[in-house]
Order: sequence, then structure tokens, then C-alpha cells
Amino acid sequence: MNLTRITLMAVALLLSALVGWGKQMTVNDYNQLAGDLTARIYPREDLAGKKCALVKVVTALKDVGFEGNLVGEPEYKLGEYWVYLTNNTRYLKIKHPDFDPLMVDFDNFSAGRPQTESTYELKLKAGAALQKVTFRLIPSDITLTVDMKEYPVTNGVAELMLSPEEHSYMAFAQGYQTYGSKFMVYEDIDNKITIALDRKSGHTPTPAPASPTAPVPSQKNVEKFTVKGVTFEMVRVDGGSFMMGSDNGYKDEKPVHSETIGTFYIGKTEVTQALWTAVMGSNPSYHKGQSLPVEEVSWDDCQEFIDRLNRITGQNFRLPTEAEWEYAARGGNRSRGYEYSGSNNIESVGWHDGNSGNSTHPVGNKLDNELGLYDMSGNVREWTSDLWSSDYSSYRNGGSSGSYRVSRGGSYNYYAKNCRSANRSLNDSSYHYRSLGFRLAL
Repeated sequence: MNLTRITLMAVALLLSALVGWGKQMTVNDYNQLAGDLTARIYPREDLAGKKCALVKVVTALKDVGFEGNLVGEPEYKLGEYWVYLTNNTRYLKIKHPDFDPLMVDFDNFSAGRPQTESTYELKLKAGAALQKVTFRLIPSDITLTVDMKEYPVTNGVAELMLSPEEHSYMAFAQGYQTYGSKFMVYEDIDNKITIALDRKSGHTPTPAPASPTAPVPSQKNVEKFTVKGVTFEMVRVDGGSFMMGSDNGYKDEKPVHSETIGTFYIGKTEVTQALWTAVMGSNPSYHKGQSLPVEEVSWDDCQEFIDRLNRITGQNFRLPTEAEWEYAARGGNRSRGYEYSGSNNIESVGWHDGNSGNSTHPVGNKLDNELGLYDMSGNVREWTSDLWSSDYSSYRNGGSSGSYRVSRGGSYNYYAKNCRSANRSLNDSSYHYRSLGFRLAL
């Protein structure tokens, strides 16, 4: 073997070893999630027995490694890693085989060093290999811009090659509402996004593909109530048994267990701002609109609303229990076993972070579920009556964790996965936010 050939082989080996070097990961955003109690609900302790901080590292990259003051192994969720750190950790090193290592110095950010029992979100930006993303657009003549660049649309479909990270889109069409939103592109999966615009006049929803839902209940199974000119409907849910929870979700959705529910009524839609204003005389919502769901209401606020509503109507309205809520979301005894409320395709039944334009939408503008209920996947999260229980195996319409109450259904700013019928959330009863509302039970 001559010297030239040996030299070429050495150079080839060196280049092979250097593949991926020079590609950078950077921090897109880092914040403390003040309303996120994950670090308290799923705590870890360091060797000294002190509770740890939790940093949720959001990235579409797989096979990410971490070095630093870690406590236990990081857990991978869809689109994020849960990394537990000792209190007041300054540095976190992030590694990936295709990128230069990234050293995060928390002192460089306003949120500061992670503190005990607090939850943080660290969003990464990475220039990885491009991934195919397919947009399905309704109507078909939508003008689509992604990251401020316009892309061609053919017969209502646009196919793009994008890096696996967070992007943003805007969709325009003559005679339709304009929507925009952020979305995540993932590696090695089929990235598909559906955008369905609403008409400008009267918020008439764009027709979506029909889903094989059961017939809407007959009128005798729907009770109407009117308060100061505002009419709302309650749908009868016949009792039965169902399997509550999911083996394909998060830890707090397990184990799957049987629950038996008696007959009750539940709101056809989320409580609107119109109804809230009629009862309370004011509107606390961040996103204003009479047909939009009310939000920025705490669990305690809901109790005051219900008390006033009952005095006006002479009824016994209440919040649904957690089990009642999930039973209704799954379609009660008409259930077809969908992952979301009314479909396996959330685009047809729910507003989430991939199609909402980062805002709530008028209630009832997506398809209903098997019982004729709307927006139980997405739009706003919905308070239930129950206290949080971490012991899900013995759940019986009530938990035991202080003042933490359960909310269900996900919201317009949640990942689609977190809008599943089985997904659970919790907050203190005094907590209020722009993506948190409720629906009534009776």
C-alpha cells in the first residue's frame, strides 16, 4: 500500500469522524413554568434527600444526552425530555451525535438557576437534517407562509422540507379568517398538519371530512335553559361502565380501571363568555368574544358562578366529576373507542397548538362526539369537581391532594397528545389562566 493511498484513507477516516461537527444546537427559550406542578407531583430527591428541580427540554431530536448535576435518568416524552437537576444547578451540558455539544449556563437567562420543586421549560433549536412536512389545507386555495416564506399549494396540499424544530405558519384565503400558529417538526415520523379556516361571516366552520360518529341524541335527551336571554343546552348521558385511563399515555393515566357512572346531564359546549357575563355581570376572559369559551376563571370562581346560576334557575348545576367527564368525552355508552373526543383525528374535533392560531375559538365549530358534545378535546381545559389523586388505581370520584383540582381535555395551546380523552392536569383551586375554563353538569 503506497503512501498516497494511506494518506487518503487517513483523511477519509478523519472526515468520517468529523461528520456532524460544526452543526449547532442553541437555546431558543428558557422560562420557569409557574403553573406547572410536575416537579411537585412527580418529585425526585438528591442524595441529601432534597427535592429537585425539573427542566423540560423541548426538542424534536432523538438520542439526546445530558451531563451535569442530574438526579436519575432523564425521561423522554413526546417532543421533550424531563431532566431532574439538583437545586441551584448552574450548568447543563446537552449532547447529540450529530451536533456540537451545547453548554447551557442558566445564569445567562432571566429565569435563573433551576430551584427545588420548580418546573422549567428549555426549548432547543437545532439545524438537523430536513424532514418532510405535508400540509392539508381547507379551502384548497389557501396561501401558506411558513417562517415568513410563501410556499406553493397544489389541490389543497403543500409539501415542505423543514428542520426538526419549532416553526410557525400563517394561512390566508379570500373570505376566510386568517390563522397562524407555531408547530413542531419531528425526526423520523410522518409530519402532517391540517389547517381548516373558518369563513369570516358568522364563523361558519369549513366543512371537514365526515367522521363515523353515532347520531346526535334526539331532542328529548337535550334540556334547554335560558338566563337573561342567553340559551345553553345540557345533553343527557345515560349511565354505564367504562375503562377509565390509558396504558398509552402518561404515568398519571395508569392503571386503566373500571368505573360505573350513573345517568347525568353535561353541557353541550363549554360555558361561553355570554353565559358567564349574563350570570356574573362581567367577563374575565383574555380572549374576548361572546361565543368563545370563558377562561381566566379559577375553580373557586366556577363555584361562585354555579351558586348564582342555581339561584337564578332553581336547578342544581355543578362541575362534572373526573370520571363523568371522561365517560362523556369517550361517548358514554355510544363510545367507538376514539383517542380524542369524537375521532382519532384531532383536526376534525379539536383546537390545539397546531391549528388554533394560539387562540380560543367559538364553541361548537368542530365536529361533535358520539353524544353530540363539542370541544371536549382542546379549545380550553375544563375544571372538574374532583381533588387530584396520585393513587389512580383506587380512584372513586375524588382524590386527596390538598387544594389541587383536576382539569381535563387539553387546550388550544397544548400538544395534540395532551388533548386526548384520558389526559389529566391539575392546578390549585385558585389558579386561573387564559386556556382554562369549564362546562356544567346536572
